[in-house]
Amino acid sequence: MLIVRVLLCLGTLANFITFSIGQEISDSDEEVFFDIDISLDENAFFDIDSGANVDNFFTGDQELEEESSANSPYAITGSFRQNFTYGIAIPNEFFSRQKKGMEKINSELFLQVQGRPSNNTKIKINGLVDYDWGSWENDAYSLGGSEVNFELKDFFIDVTSDSGLWIRLGNQIVARGEIESVKISDIVNPIDISSPGQVEFKDIRIRVPALFVSTPIGNATTEIIVTNDAGSDKLGTTQSGSAFDYSILTDQIGIILPEGVSILSEDKEPSKSWETVARVNYKLNGGDISFIGGEINWNQNSLHAVKESIPLIFEYQFDRVKVAGISGNLVRGDYLLKYEAALNDGRKFQSTDPLTPWIDGREVVTGAGLEYNGLGDIVLSVEVNNSNILDYSNQISRDENTTGFILQARWSGFNDLLSLYGSFNQLSGDQSTISTVFVEYDLTDDLKLDGRLILYDASSQSDLFYTFKDQDVLKASIKYSF
Repeated sequence: MLIVRVLLCLGTLANFITFSIGQEISDSDEEVFFDIDISLDENAFFDIDSGANVDNFFTGDQELEEESSANSPYAITGSFRQNFTYGIAIPNEFFSRQKKGMEKINSELFLQVQGRPSNNTKIKINGLVDYDWGSWENDAYSLGGSEVNFELKDFFIDVTSDSGLWIRLGNQIVARGEIESVKISDIVNPIDISSPGQVEFKDIRIRVPALFVSTPIGNATTEIIVTNDAGSDKLGTTQSGSAFDYSILTDQIGIILPEGVSILSEDKEPSKSWETVARVNYKLNGGDISFIGGEINWNQNSLHAVKESIPLIFEYQFDRVKVAGISGNLVRGDYLLKYEAALNDGRKFQSTDPLTPWIDGREVVTGAGLEYNGLGDIVLSVEVNNSNILDYSNQISRDENTTGFILQARWSGFNDLLSLYGSFNQLSGDQSTISTVFVEYDLTDDLKLDGRLILYDASSQSDLFYTFKDQDVLKASIKYSF
């Protein structure tokens, strides 16, 4: 049953891995152009400020406003980043790299166009050109053999009215929720966990084509988000034998099958391509509270049917899940309390019998966090999360209750030129852990250097990171913005 438990952990990894690991402590690329609430911490810089009113909505980037007034209503910005990843441990025989050495050399060119066609409209278009300089072959890192990849990211238009109505249409991120260590009410965008702990925070959420509508109603702000073909979480790399090739795990399912039994997997399209989420946010004295509800396609598929044939056909599909939840925060002095809870109705959970479809169930996910910033430039935080399966049976391979946590510390000094970040994250229901130390230094306003150490650990073969526990790396990058 070890492989069954490992596959189960893989299927739920996206719910219980922190967004904060591997993030940049500050990133101006996404902090401009529209109002974003960054008063609490940098982790909210993707969040559309539901409390923004029309009067201040278009004042997010003063430099762009001044340039637009004097010259053109449009501006072109961008950045170039050179990344280096060095493996400091020796992975097992399943991976291409089996000794210490350079894991990856990567270059990224980010370009963005943003502007104001009229007083009540704005547009934003950006994309990323990515190039890997080589790969690990013949017991060494070799240059060449790579292709240039282009990814369209934001591509939307904003429209507002004097009444407070705000509409955004296009490829976008709608970040929600308070807890970093688990996805609870942040259910709009899939996430990229192809390299856990190594994906930049600004890139961890995957843009989706969506219609976002926000309007004030009394003392509340109401939102409706509708998406179509939003896709699923990115759960691995495409290159065989690469650092986080999850097919290494899924291929091992054959080990637990009866002798002579073989399988063929088929992925079915979701029964419905659209998803919808509604949210009501109330501003309180020293905090806020939000209520959220939606009908979505779960971002990892599950085994829906086993067809009798030779070989057996495993039919995988995305669960159609109804979500109802609550989230909020409260500031008292130097303390920030964050909390979330949600009921996920319609999920399937892996069976102890690998040859049977997964079992229908409901799940309650909760999380709470406490942040303290009373030590000068130091911010300390702790979060705990829990998942509970309602109507639990012993035919479900996962435990009824699973818990995880994350500890974090941040420091900035020298006029915010130097920043340090550290975290320790234990996945929910698993003994797998990720430890991170990150440092960033601003050489100039346009040039930044950063480095990070990322360590993986696991205690038993049933833990998700047991196969990947020797993928520890040192990462460094230099970024020039223009």
